[in-house]
Parts: sequence; C-alpha cells; structure tokens
Amino acid sequence: MLARVKKMVNFRGLMFTLAISFLALSAIVLILSNSLNLYFTYTIQQDAIASQQQLIAEDAANTVRIFIHDQISILNADVSISDILSEPEENQKLFLDKMLGHEPSFRQLVLLDSMEREIVRVSRLSGVISGQLVVINKSEMVSYIDQGETYISSVYIDKITSEPMILIAVPILDVFGDSKGTLVAEVNLKFMWDLVDSIKVGDKGVAYVVDKKGRLIAFGDISRVLRGETLIQLEEVNEFVKGDESTHVSSADITTGIMGNQVVANHAHLGSPDWAVVVEIPADEAYETVNMVVGLSLLIVLMSLGLAVFAGIYFSRRITKPIISLRDAAIKIGKGDLDKKIGIKSGDEIGELASSFNLMVSDLKASRNELKKYSESLEEKVAERTEDLRKKVEELTKTETAMANMMEDLDETNKNLIEAQSKLTKSYGELKELDVEKDQFISIAAHELKTPMTAISGFSQLLKNEKIIKDEKNRNKYLDIIIAETKRLARLVTDVLDLSRSDLGTIKFTADDINLYKFLDEIKEMEQYKTKEKGLKLEVELEPKLSKIKSDNEKLKRVLINLVDNSIKYTDKGSIKIKAVKDRNNIKFSVADTGIGIAKKYYEKIFERFYQIESAYTRKYSGTGLGLCLCKELLAGMGGRIWLESKVGKGTTFYFTIPIDKAREKKSKK
Repeated sequence: MLARVKKMVNFRGLMFTLAISFLALSAIVLILSNSLNLYFTYTIQQDAIASQQQLIAEDAANTVRIFIHDQISILNADVSISDILSEPEENQKLFLDKMLGHEPSFRQLVLLDSMEREIVRVSRLSGVISGQLVVINKSEMVSYIDQGETYISSVYIDKITSEPMILIAVPILDVFGDSKGTLVAEVNLKFMWDLVDSIKVGDKGVAYVVDKKGRLIAFGDISRVLRGETLIQLEEVNEFVKGDESTHVSSADITTGIMGNQVVANHAHLGSPDWAVVVEIPADEAYETVNMVVGLSLLIVLMSLGLAVFAGIYFSRRITKPIISLRDAAIKIGKGDLDKKIGIKSGDEIGELASSFNLMVSDLKASRNELKKYSESLEEKVAERTEDLRKKVEELTKTETAMANMMEDLDETNKNLIEAQSKLTKSYGELKELDVEKDQFISIAAHELKTPMTAISGFSQLLKNEKIIKDEKNRNKYLDIIIAETKRLARLVTDVLDLSRSDLGTIKFTADDINLYKFLDEIKEMEQYKTKEKGLKLEVELEPKLSKIKSDNEKLKRVLINLVDNSIKYTDKGSIKIKAVKDRNNIKFSVADTGIGIAKKYYEKIFERFYQIESAYTRKYSGTGLGLCLCKELLAGMGGRIWLESKVGKGTTFYFTIPIDKAREKKSKK
C-alpha cells in the first residue's frame, strides 16, 4: 500500500513538473516581450511629450513676442508718418496724448531731441507723480538709437503701482535715414498678463514669463508678479538664466513647478527682449497615456500568466492521467490478473500503447507458447511507435523553430514601426520649420512694403499744407521723395514676385543670341548718368574675339544692372569697372568698385532674402535686401553662379558666370 502511494506521489510530481515547466517558459517569453515593448513605448512617449511641450512653449513665446513687437510697430508707425520734431510744443503734446489714448499699455511717452534732451512728456498719472517715474538710462539707450535700432530696457517694478514696466525707445529718422530724435514709451506689462493667462497648456498646465534674472513678469496669479517674485530655484528657470539657448534641448523630465507640484516643464527664449516663456503641465497629465499603456501591459501580462497556469495544469493532467491508468493496469497484469483491461480511449500514442497492452493480455491468455513470437512482434511495433514518436518530436522541433521565426518577425515589425514613427516626427518638425520660415518671409515682406508706403503717405499728407504747396523748393523736394519711394515700392514688389516665381519654379528663361559688345554698351549707356551724378568713372572691358553668347537677354541685363547699381550706391569716389572674359565653357563677368567694401563674415549672408548689413555707415543707403538674392536665383536658372571678393574700405568685386551656349549644348546632346 505504501509503495502504491509512493508511486502515485511520483506521478503527481511529474504532473507538477510539467505544469511548472510550461508556466516558467510562458512567463519568460511574456515578460521579455512585454518588457521590450514597454521600454520602446515609454521612450517614444517621452520624446513625444518633450516635442509637444516645446511646441507649446514656442507658440506661447510667439504670442508674447507679438505683443512686444506690436508696441514697437505702433511707435514706429506713428513716428514715421509725422514730422513731430518740427511741430510746436502744443502739437507735439497733442500728438503724444492721442497715442496715449489709443494704446492703453502706454503709461508715459517722452519725446527727446537729437541730443537726447527731453522736449515733451505726457503721462496717465498726475504731473507730480509722473516726475518721479524711472529715469531713462540714456547711455545704454543711445548705443541702440545711434545704430537706428529699437531699445528695450530691463523689467523694473514701479514703486508707485508695484507693477512690472519696461521702456521702449525708437529712433525718429529723417528722410535720409539719420536719427534726429527719440520717442520713448513706458509700457505697463500688466496688459500682457491676461494674454499669458489665456495660453492653453493641456488641461491643468500653466504658462508664465520670466526675465534673465529669473524674476516673474507675467502669471495668472497677479499677486506673485506684483511681489516681484524670483523663480531662480525652479530648475527650468535656472536653466534659462544660466544656460546657452543655442544648446537648449527640450526634455520630458519631471521637476518641481511654480505651484510646488510635480510637472514637466519647458521654456522658449523670446530673443529680444531677453525673456523666456515657461510652460508647465502636471506630470500625471503629461504621463497619463504612458501610465495607461504601462498598466494595460501589466494587466495583459497577468492575464497571460493566469492563462498559462490554467493551460499548464490542463495539459499536464491530459498527459499524466492516461499514464497513471496505464501504470495501475500494468501492475495488475504483472501480478497475473489477465482479465484486467486497460480502459484508455484516445487516438494518440498512449491510446495505441493501451490497445497493445490489451492485445498482449489476450494473447497470453490464449497461448503462452506464442509469447516469444508476440514479443518479437511487439518489439517491431515498439520500434514503429518509437519512429512515430521521433517524427512527432521532429515536427514539434520544426513548430518551435517556426514560432521563433515568428517572434523575430514580430521584433522586426516593432523596429519598423518605431522607425516610421521617428520619420513621422521628423517630417512634422520639418513642416513646422517651413511654416515658421513662411511666417518670417511674410512678416519681413510686409515690413519692407510698409516702409515706402509710410513715406509716400506721410509726404503726400504734407503736400496738402498750403505753405508747402506754395514753397516750390520744398514741394519739389517732397515730390522727388514720393517718386523715389514709389519706384522703390515698385522694385520691391517686382523682386518679391520674381522670388515667389522662383520658389514655385514658374520663371521662364529664353535662349537669346546676345552680342556682348552691343549688350555692354547698352549697360554703360544706361548707368552712365548715375556715375556722373556721383563723380565716378565707369569702365567696360571685353576680352578680344569674345562677341556672342546664347542666354536670356533680359535676365542677364537685370543681374548686371543690379550689381552696377549696388556698386554706385556704396561708392563715393573712384571708379566702377565691368569686365567679361572667357572661362572654359563660360563667360565670367565681374563688377569691381572702389567703395566701402564688405567684411568676410557677410559674404554668404548678403545673398539671403531681406538681409542688409547693419552698421552706422551702411544705414544711410536705402535698399530692400532682395537684389543680390534675386541675382543668385536668376543666375541659377540660367546655369550660372555668383560670388564676391572684397576688402573693407578698398572696394568689392562681384563675379558671376554664364554658359556660353548652354541651349546649343543641350540640343547637341539630344
């Protein structure tokens, strides 16, 4: 009896071993696959959170930047349409009072003359209080105004109202671009608070503005702004204050926020003024999707493990139960009980083995003399069954190999999905950059169009004045300015349209037969009067035996005239020389002058759209910043290129090449 129990325990141990083995194998596969999936999913979600936060920060910064630039635009627009410095003091005060009434964010306006002396001051406060307002840092302001740039002061807290304020100063320029005075506005930043408070950062996130010292400038809780609170202790603010914005990298790290809670924070630098917009979203909201994915994955693992336990117990029972029955019957038969039959009904190998045992018992019972023969037959059958088992083992091995291949395919599919998502993220970033470039182009083009229109409008209004109409000298002077600005506006519109056609690929180029002698004589004749006006000498040199080329006559003439006009503009004395020589299969043109020259650091930038070198000397020359960019685009369309050599103070030489007979070369290749 004890032996029987011991044997039963051993078979129960076999069932337990099979169940545990199946469960362990299933658990290892599930944990490994889900761990990899969770790792990649978590990494991707972190990158997505960081990218989304940075986009929100950039959009918020753009909103604040537009507010500041709107104030600057209002000041520039008002001073550009009125010669306020030449008006009586009453008119000046009336003009500033109107500006103060139209723009509620201006608390005080101060008009300064060319020596930075105060002429007129208007304020929303009483005269006694307005005299106690912050003193303008003139030395710092003058360095900006002398360069024709807008000055923006640091943020300071007003002692009377305890509100954050800044000073914005714009130069008042004469028609020749020289500074003849300054208009200073004291701007109340409380009008920016509602703007910042309305910025949407998720469901529960916040946005606020800090300066380079870490002081809070704008936030939904106005009391904290009025206290002049410093947030240098916050990690994201400290990174902005001490860090280099060119190397700033957005992240989805969890840190302490302005409300003392755990948040994911990012910031965007405004540039000018030197502020940053910080956006914070609660960590639980930012990581909501990640936590949900992790929880769901863990639930799937637990459910899969439960299913594996059930399957292990079920299949171990299916395997061990017939073996136990077969063992008990074999024990009885071994003791001589030949009437005992094995009652296993199954179509697998165990069932076949049971049938063989039953047949063996019948043969023993019929004739023990045939035992030897039957044993040999049994050995053959056992061999067959062994072969069948071997084949089944091979099939099982192939099945396991197929499953392993399927796991490898699944892993490769996951990698492909990750790569696809990475490419999608990159494409979205590129589209965002293109959208930013488009907005920048529209903004610059609108600004450049506004400048001549403002001058035309201003001088047109002046011509309504009867005194000016009767004064022939001033009348003709203003009419000349209007005509010049009208031509400038027409050139700007033409250049912008041509650049747009270039971007769209719709500029058409022709292949004209050009006689270089006649072509260069026409250029010289067209530009001769401009050089004589400035007392310059214009020379043209053409290499002997070089007479004809095939290219677009109008486009080539436009490039050459543009380069000659630039040389005349920036040359006060000396000469300008146009030269054409053969360079292999090209004609190399050059336009050399003895003008002010260009520093090497500007060589590449001057071919960009709307780019103009900023200096006290070059600012007196008007221009749109499109001419050289358009030259580059037209030459590229004609198969050529453009470059320059220059020395500051000694002159500049622009070079460009044109194929001698590009159209014929293409034809001959066909």
